[in-house]
Amino acid sequence: MANQGIYVGLDIGTTSIKVIVAEYVQGQMNVIGVGSQRSEGLSRGVIVDIDKAAASIRAAVKQAEEKASIQIDQVIAGVPANQLQIESVSGMIAVGDQSKEIVDKDVASVASAALVRNLPPEREVLSLQATEFIVDGFDGIKDPRGMIGVRLELHGILFTAPKTVLHNTKKQLKKQG
Repeated sequence: MANQGIYVGLDIGTTSIKVIVAEYVQGQMNVIGVGSQRSEGLSRGVIVDIDKAAASIRAAVKQAEEKASIQIDQVIAGVPANQLQIESVSGMIAVGDQSKEIVDKDVASVASAALVRNLPPEREVLSLQATEFIVDGFDGIKDPRGMIGVRLELHGILFTAPKTVLHNTKKQLKKQG
């Protein structure tokens, strides 16, 4: 995280929409505004009416903007936990024929290798969190960039969500702006 900045979180729940605005300054996060609105257009955490849901979000964001005295143009939105799938994944690549320095491209390639799998067509990758890298059999490495090696492996956690949930969430956020 940078030394300072404004962060906005959005929780789209079945009963209420909540917005929190926090300011990160010198290693400390301070809440500077909140907004809350009764949810409309949702059923069991799933969007059933995009226009009504967007209106509820708009009202909660406006409330948080007024309390924080800022204009909100970006949010970090949560995904309903019951819609997430979490699983362990791993991938392996050859860095080169001879020992060479591992660079960003190699880390991206090993992450891509970990994602080579049969993901159901109705699901989308949200995030891949690396838990460990292994360089030429040496494990427990958090960041392999700058190290010399021939083989790079990644062990991580993959988060996926239904494409429908992600698409509808993005669409309602665009409508509220």
